[in-house]
Amino acid sequence: MKDRRGEDLLNTLVKIWANFVIFSKSIDRAFDYLNRYYLRNSNLPLVGHRCLQIFKEEVFNPLKQHITKALMEQITKDRNGEQISKEIVQKSIAIFVDIGLVLPKPMRTRDGTFLWQGDRNLQVYDEEFEECFLDATLKESSQKATLWNSTRNCPEYLQEIKGFLENEELNADYWLQPETKLKMLKIVEKEMITHMAESIASKESGVVYMLSQKN
Repeated sequence: MKDRRGEDLLNTLVKIWANFVIFSKSIDRAFDYLNRYYLRNSNLPLVGHRCLQIFKEEVFNPLKQHITKALMEQITKDRNGEQISKEIVQKSIAIFVDIGLVLPKPMRTRDGTFLWQGDRNLQVYDEEFEECFLDATLKESSQKATLWNSTRNCPEYLQEIKGFLENEELNADYWLQPETKLKMLKIVEKEMITHMAESIASKESGVVYMLSQKN
């Protein structure tokens, strides 16, 4: 796995993670007696918790920069209209959230799904994913706004913004934490609308132009 990059890395990560959660639940259950009567009473991490710590130390941390880079590449492709596996992106981002859980415990739901449960803590997600995502969003929004401003009239520009925002909101609801969605939308609106408002309004077919023609 350490030699994989890009989409291949994300696909491999998601498969390994799914198997790892099942393995962790099995080990945690096998050592239930140890959990209940020694580790908990000794204020030590339970077996499942320790499994996640080891995964973070041995697998996630050495690859986290490559994982984030691969995610940014896929998100950029999607923003440019290319086909990607949104499910793989969503599952990969979710790993950043699970890695940061406080007192994590591997669980099996009634429908047979294996997952991690614990107290929500977004420190890993914020530091390793969100910061890079928002930086990329700022750069992408600014570049697209500049391009569309120079190649589109006012109605066309507004249509481009509408389509971009709709896609971003759909993706945000699928793979981002709610806090990140709000931050992302503020960046997009600022770069594409606030910063460009005067320029767009003064274009032919823009508000300023139409009002001047009436006078």
